[in-house]
Amino acid sequence: MAARAEAFVALLHAGIIARPWQENNAGRQLPFMRSPSKSKEVTWPGRISTVLVVRALRPPVAAEVRVHRGLPIQVRSAVSSGDVVHVSGPWRTTGRWWSDTDRYALDHFDIQVSDGTVSRLCFDWYKRCWRIDGLYD
Repeated sequence: MAARAEAFVALLHAGIIARPWQENNAGRQLPFMRSPSKSKEVTWPGRISTVLVVRALRPPVAAEVRVHRGLPIQVRSAVSSGDVVHVSGPWRTTGRWWSDTDRYALDHFDIQVSDGTVSRLCFDWYKRCWRIDGLYD
């Protein structure tokens, strides 16, 4: 009984079930309505609000990378070549460690290159190779 009550309260708070004591809502289901955000987006004068979208490259594009202190400083590939102007990362991902053939250990970096390209750069620790597996549009 307690589990059913908890589920009902969760649906009530989510706005899925109408509150029967509300005028004109008795017995009707209401769609979920997210309350408007109370925070304001801060924009600076002259700044254009943009959204980056990553486009996955399948298969990934091989890259030659120069590294200094563990961070890429120069990239050369079919999609981008030049000095790395900005870098974020690494973001480490591992999986299938139990498999000899399917395991992976990757370091991903988001980079901006002097040619203007913004991409997702990946180092594969098992294959010991660099590749670009995504471009930001």
